Amino acid sequence: MSRYRLDPAIDAWLREAERLVSLPPGAGIDAQRQAYARVCRHFGRPHPPGLVTEDRRFAGRSCRVYRPARPLGGGILWFHGGGWVVGDLDSHDSVVADLADAAGCVAVAVDYRLAPEHPFPAAFDDALAAYLAVRAAAAELGIAPGRLLLGGDSAGGNLAAAVSQACRDRRLPMPAGQLLVYPALCADDSLPSRREMADAPGLSAADMRHYLRLYLGRPPVEADRHDLRLHPGEAAEPMGLPPTFLTAAEYDPLASDVLAYAGRLRAAGVAVDAVVEAGLPHAWLRARHVAAPAGAAFARLVVAARRLSFADGTGAKHDPCRQVVGR
Repeated sequence: MSRYRLDPAIDAWLREAERLVSLPPGAGIDAQRQAYARVCRHFGRPHPPGLVTEDRRFAGRSCRVYRPARPLGGGILWFHGGGWVVGDLDSHDSVVADLADAAGCVAVAVDYRLAPEHPFPAAFDDALAAYLAVRAAAAELGIAPGRLLLGGDSAGGNLAAAVSQACRDRRLPMPAGQLLVYPALCADDSLPSRREMADAPGLSAADMRHYLRLYLGRPPVEADRHDLRLHPGEAAEPMGLPPTFLTAAEYDPLASDVLAYAGRLRAAGVAVDAVVEAGLPHAWLRARHVAAPAGAAFARLVVAARRLSFADGTGAKHDPCRQVVGR
């Protein structure tokens, strides 16, 4: 990590995370999931005062509903990260609780099926079905149907973007906006960050290839590049999508995915705010309580969630696409 200029608190967080997920060579999927759960639990925090949770089922999947003490009428459907292979309701429980509370939105987290037991498109199918079911139950949940956002981090951001495009293409009810946190979007391995950040801390290019192969259940083929359920960032004409907030990390092979997709969205007339957070690695959401730069990035996500959940769908309340990599 010597070539990456890390904030001391971020560096300490990464080292502690690496210690917690350390596994012997050849460790199986169960061991990987246990290690991931261990690091998520270690950096989690108690729920904010007054926030109430309820475990429910939507479209046959286990989900967790988060009701903040001061709801403002908006909603967020959240898909967790983990390379489509690890993670569950508990791994991102603290993240979703904090986001729901700070944004004043009722949030619903989805426990979609994981690879390799359930290869693509199982996770996408679950995500789309859960969105339609939660939207149908929005009023009961205290969410205005026209103010339900789709969001997710990493693989979850991929699912949120893919579901939004599927809704447009299938003429289904659209979400009010998208919150995409360091999402995997594109198939193009020639994007700058894929090369320049190939050995980045937190997520490497080799890790990405590993997870994609597990998600597919086979090596990727050329036809996969054009499947928008898998690579939503490859959409040639993404017009008609809802206002979108994308946030990435500077030290992340996926940083260029965010900028490339933001550019395509903006060219298609979609309201976009895109941020690449300086000095942060992939998975910075888990560092929000222990490192000031990650806490500031999380605060920007909260502001975007509030803005999107109040927007009228025209994008009038959103900033233009921008890149923020300040030093």
